[in-house]
Amino acid sequence: MESSILSPKSIAIVGVSQDSEKISSVILKNLINGGYNGKIYPVNPKYEELQGRKAYPDILAIPEDVDMVCIAIPYQFVEDVVDQCVEKKVKSVVIISAGFGEVGPEGAELEERITTKLKRENIRLIGPNCLGFINNKAKINLTFARENPGEGKIAFISQSGAFCTAILDMACEKRLGFSHVVSIGNKADIHENELMEMFVADNDIKAIALYLE
Repeated sequence: MESSILSPKSIAIVGVSQDSEKISSVILKNLINGGYNGKIYPVNPKYEELQGRKAYPDILAIPEDVDMVCIAIPYQFVEDVVDQCVEKKVKSVVIISAGFGEVGPEGAELEERITTKLKRENIRLIGPNCLGFINNKAKINLTFARENPGEGKIAFISQSGAFCTAILDMACEKRLGFSHVVSIGNKADIHENELMEMFVADNDIKAIALYLE
């Protein structure tokens, strides 16, 4: 697994709106406030600007190349966006949305179909049904967590998004930082073994913690 997957130079976030409470809007806010210096593209056909950034109607309308697409919309619309990601030839996708293998056979079928499309084009996937990820070394907070405890020498991988947010809240209280926090959700593609290999090879990381179900 290439470490660049957790260090994209450009990120599109699908589903951002003017509702500041929406998950996708919180993700955009966290990314901007965290100090990310790459290119950010909010995607929603209803708006021309969101949180001070030019908004685009869809992935294909973005004129530049896009490294990563973060999808936080209802599950029934996710496959259409994945098709756009394939056409756009993005490098990786993070699917925050729930409603896949964790809910039953129909969701599992959708998850398999989406995963197959992405794997066929060598596009890596984090999720679906996840919190997203934090890479404090690259100032990337692509999650909807309320707080980020900041940089440290611990990498944390969690299958549960809820447990992930609980750990982040506790870490803020204890002033315990992380190099990376990755919520893998249903781990349809990227899973803990790949991430562990990457983190073990990073000399700045002194400990790796995991929560698996």
